[in-house]
Amino acid sequence: VSNGIIVAYDEAIRLMACITTTRSTAVYPDSIANSLRVINLMMAAYGEAFTRHNNTAVRAAGLVLYGAKYYTNPQLKARQVVDLSKNQHIEFAKSFWQLNENQLLRHVPSLVCNSVAVNQTIQVKMEVINIHNNDNKLMVIPYPGNNPNAVINMRLLSYHARKGQEVNKFITFMTTLQYREMPYSKGIVIHFHGGGFIAQSSKSHEIYLRSWVRNLDVPVVSIDYTLSPEASFPYAIEECFYAYCWILQHISLMGSTAEYVCLTGDSAGATLAVCVAMRAAEYGLRIPDGIVCSYPAFMFRNAASPSRCLCYFDPLLQQGFLSSCLSAYLGESFDISQEEEIAAVSNGIGMIHQDNVINGNLSNQSNHVDGQHKTANRSGNPKPILSLTDHLLDNPYLSPLLADDNLLSKIPSIRINACDLDPILDDSIAFARRLKRIGVDVQIRFFSGLPHGFLNFVYISEEAAAASDIIVDQMKAILSGDNNSNS
Repeated sequence: VSNGIIVAYDEAIRLMACITTTRSTAVYPDSIANSLRVINLMMAAYGEAFTRHNNTAVRAAGLVLYGAKYYTNPQLKARQVVDLSKNQHIEFAKSFWQLNENQLLRHVPSLVCNSVAVNQTIQVKMEVINIHNNDNKLMVIPYPGNNPNAVINMRLLSYHARKGQEVNKFITFMTTLQYREMPYSKGIVIHFHGGGFIAQSSKSHEIYLRSWVRNLDVPVVSIDYTLSPEASFPYAIEECFYAYCWILQHISLMGSTAEYVCLTGDSAGATLAVCVAMRAAEYGLRIPDGIVCSYPAFMFRNAASPSRCLCYFDPLLQQGFLSSCLSAYLGESFDISQEEEIAAVSNGIGMIHQDNVINGNLSNQSNHVDGQHKTANRSGNPKPILSLTDHLLDNPYLSPLLADDNLLSKIPSIRINACDLDPILDDSIAFARRLKRIGVDVQIRFFSGLPHGFLNFVYISEEAAAASDIIVDQMKAILSGDNNSNS
């Protein structure tokens, strides 16, 4: 196909996207649709402010200054959003999706969400960890990168104060009972937040984590990995795996015995959760008892699939944002176009027929993907992640869908929660089929009418809150040892 035809087709798609942007939220529940309209309005206004001004405070003020213009002219707003999607630079994407991290909005979860007895930021100076694997062999976990002064931050949340935890001394009358020291919890949840690897933190994700902590009644540790482009692949994975090992070695400080360990994450965080389990399996360490993924990404290529076409119309996950996140995550010096010419193998998504998959169960029909790289070497010591493949886009820790069967067969039970209108829906379907074929306990749940990132809407949408409750039930099943639950 000539470049001219490709450019013309791309422009036609973007024109249709511009036409449909003003109505794209109509497929969602009213509570979410209204929020998405506000986000699109903010994006349009902030885009203009970001272009015109360099001062952070002035840019934030531009939400009001330019917002009125786009509010009164929906067509102008749609054009601005589409143009931002087409030419979205990483600086803008990172700045816009970090707006809820400013000093004012960071306190919203504390005001509107469930109170917790423990909300502790833990800063760990990363040193080499010596830990015994399942064969009692001493394994050495190096710290990520080459910076001996590096630290990793994590947030410990617990609804009740438990033995071993450092309890907040600011006790209010209404929550006094929460501060009576409880015994160690048998379970623990390790959480990895989403944000396209470029934005967000454990603090902003408290909007749903606080309710999870209350409903699960086990400690939750959320990892604040280093964001891109400041740290490129695979630094975040190495940090999260390091944090996983550190938590297991210091489990009493978390207020748990870790009899049951559940990994969970949303979007990019779901990818990290799977990668941590894969890395633990490579090292022969204890793997978690289960993984709960929400709207995950398992294929980091511009792979053609039906759901990927939705990125031209999605109010949140536009093509420009996806490309910016991928470029930032891979590193500034990485040339995606050159690597795509090399990566001519099956993308693992192929032909997806959703009628062969129903909630909780999958048909035996599968998309066969042969692993093309062996991640374990004969010495038993795992290779560095970057050395696993010759070409970066073939790396199984970048795209878990490309991992070989031997490695994927070692990950624990996994529950995948997908949205029927999510541009990366096909990643979930293909990955679930792959795991089903090799005998991994996998269940996939489809949520209709919810967008990518719906967990951030739990306090304004009954539908999002109901979906969050289902996810909590999945974690409860893992934390009770009942991995066969169809929740």
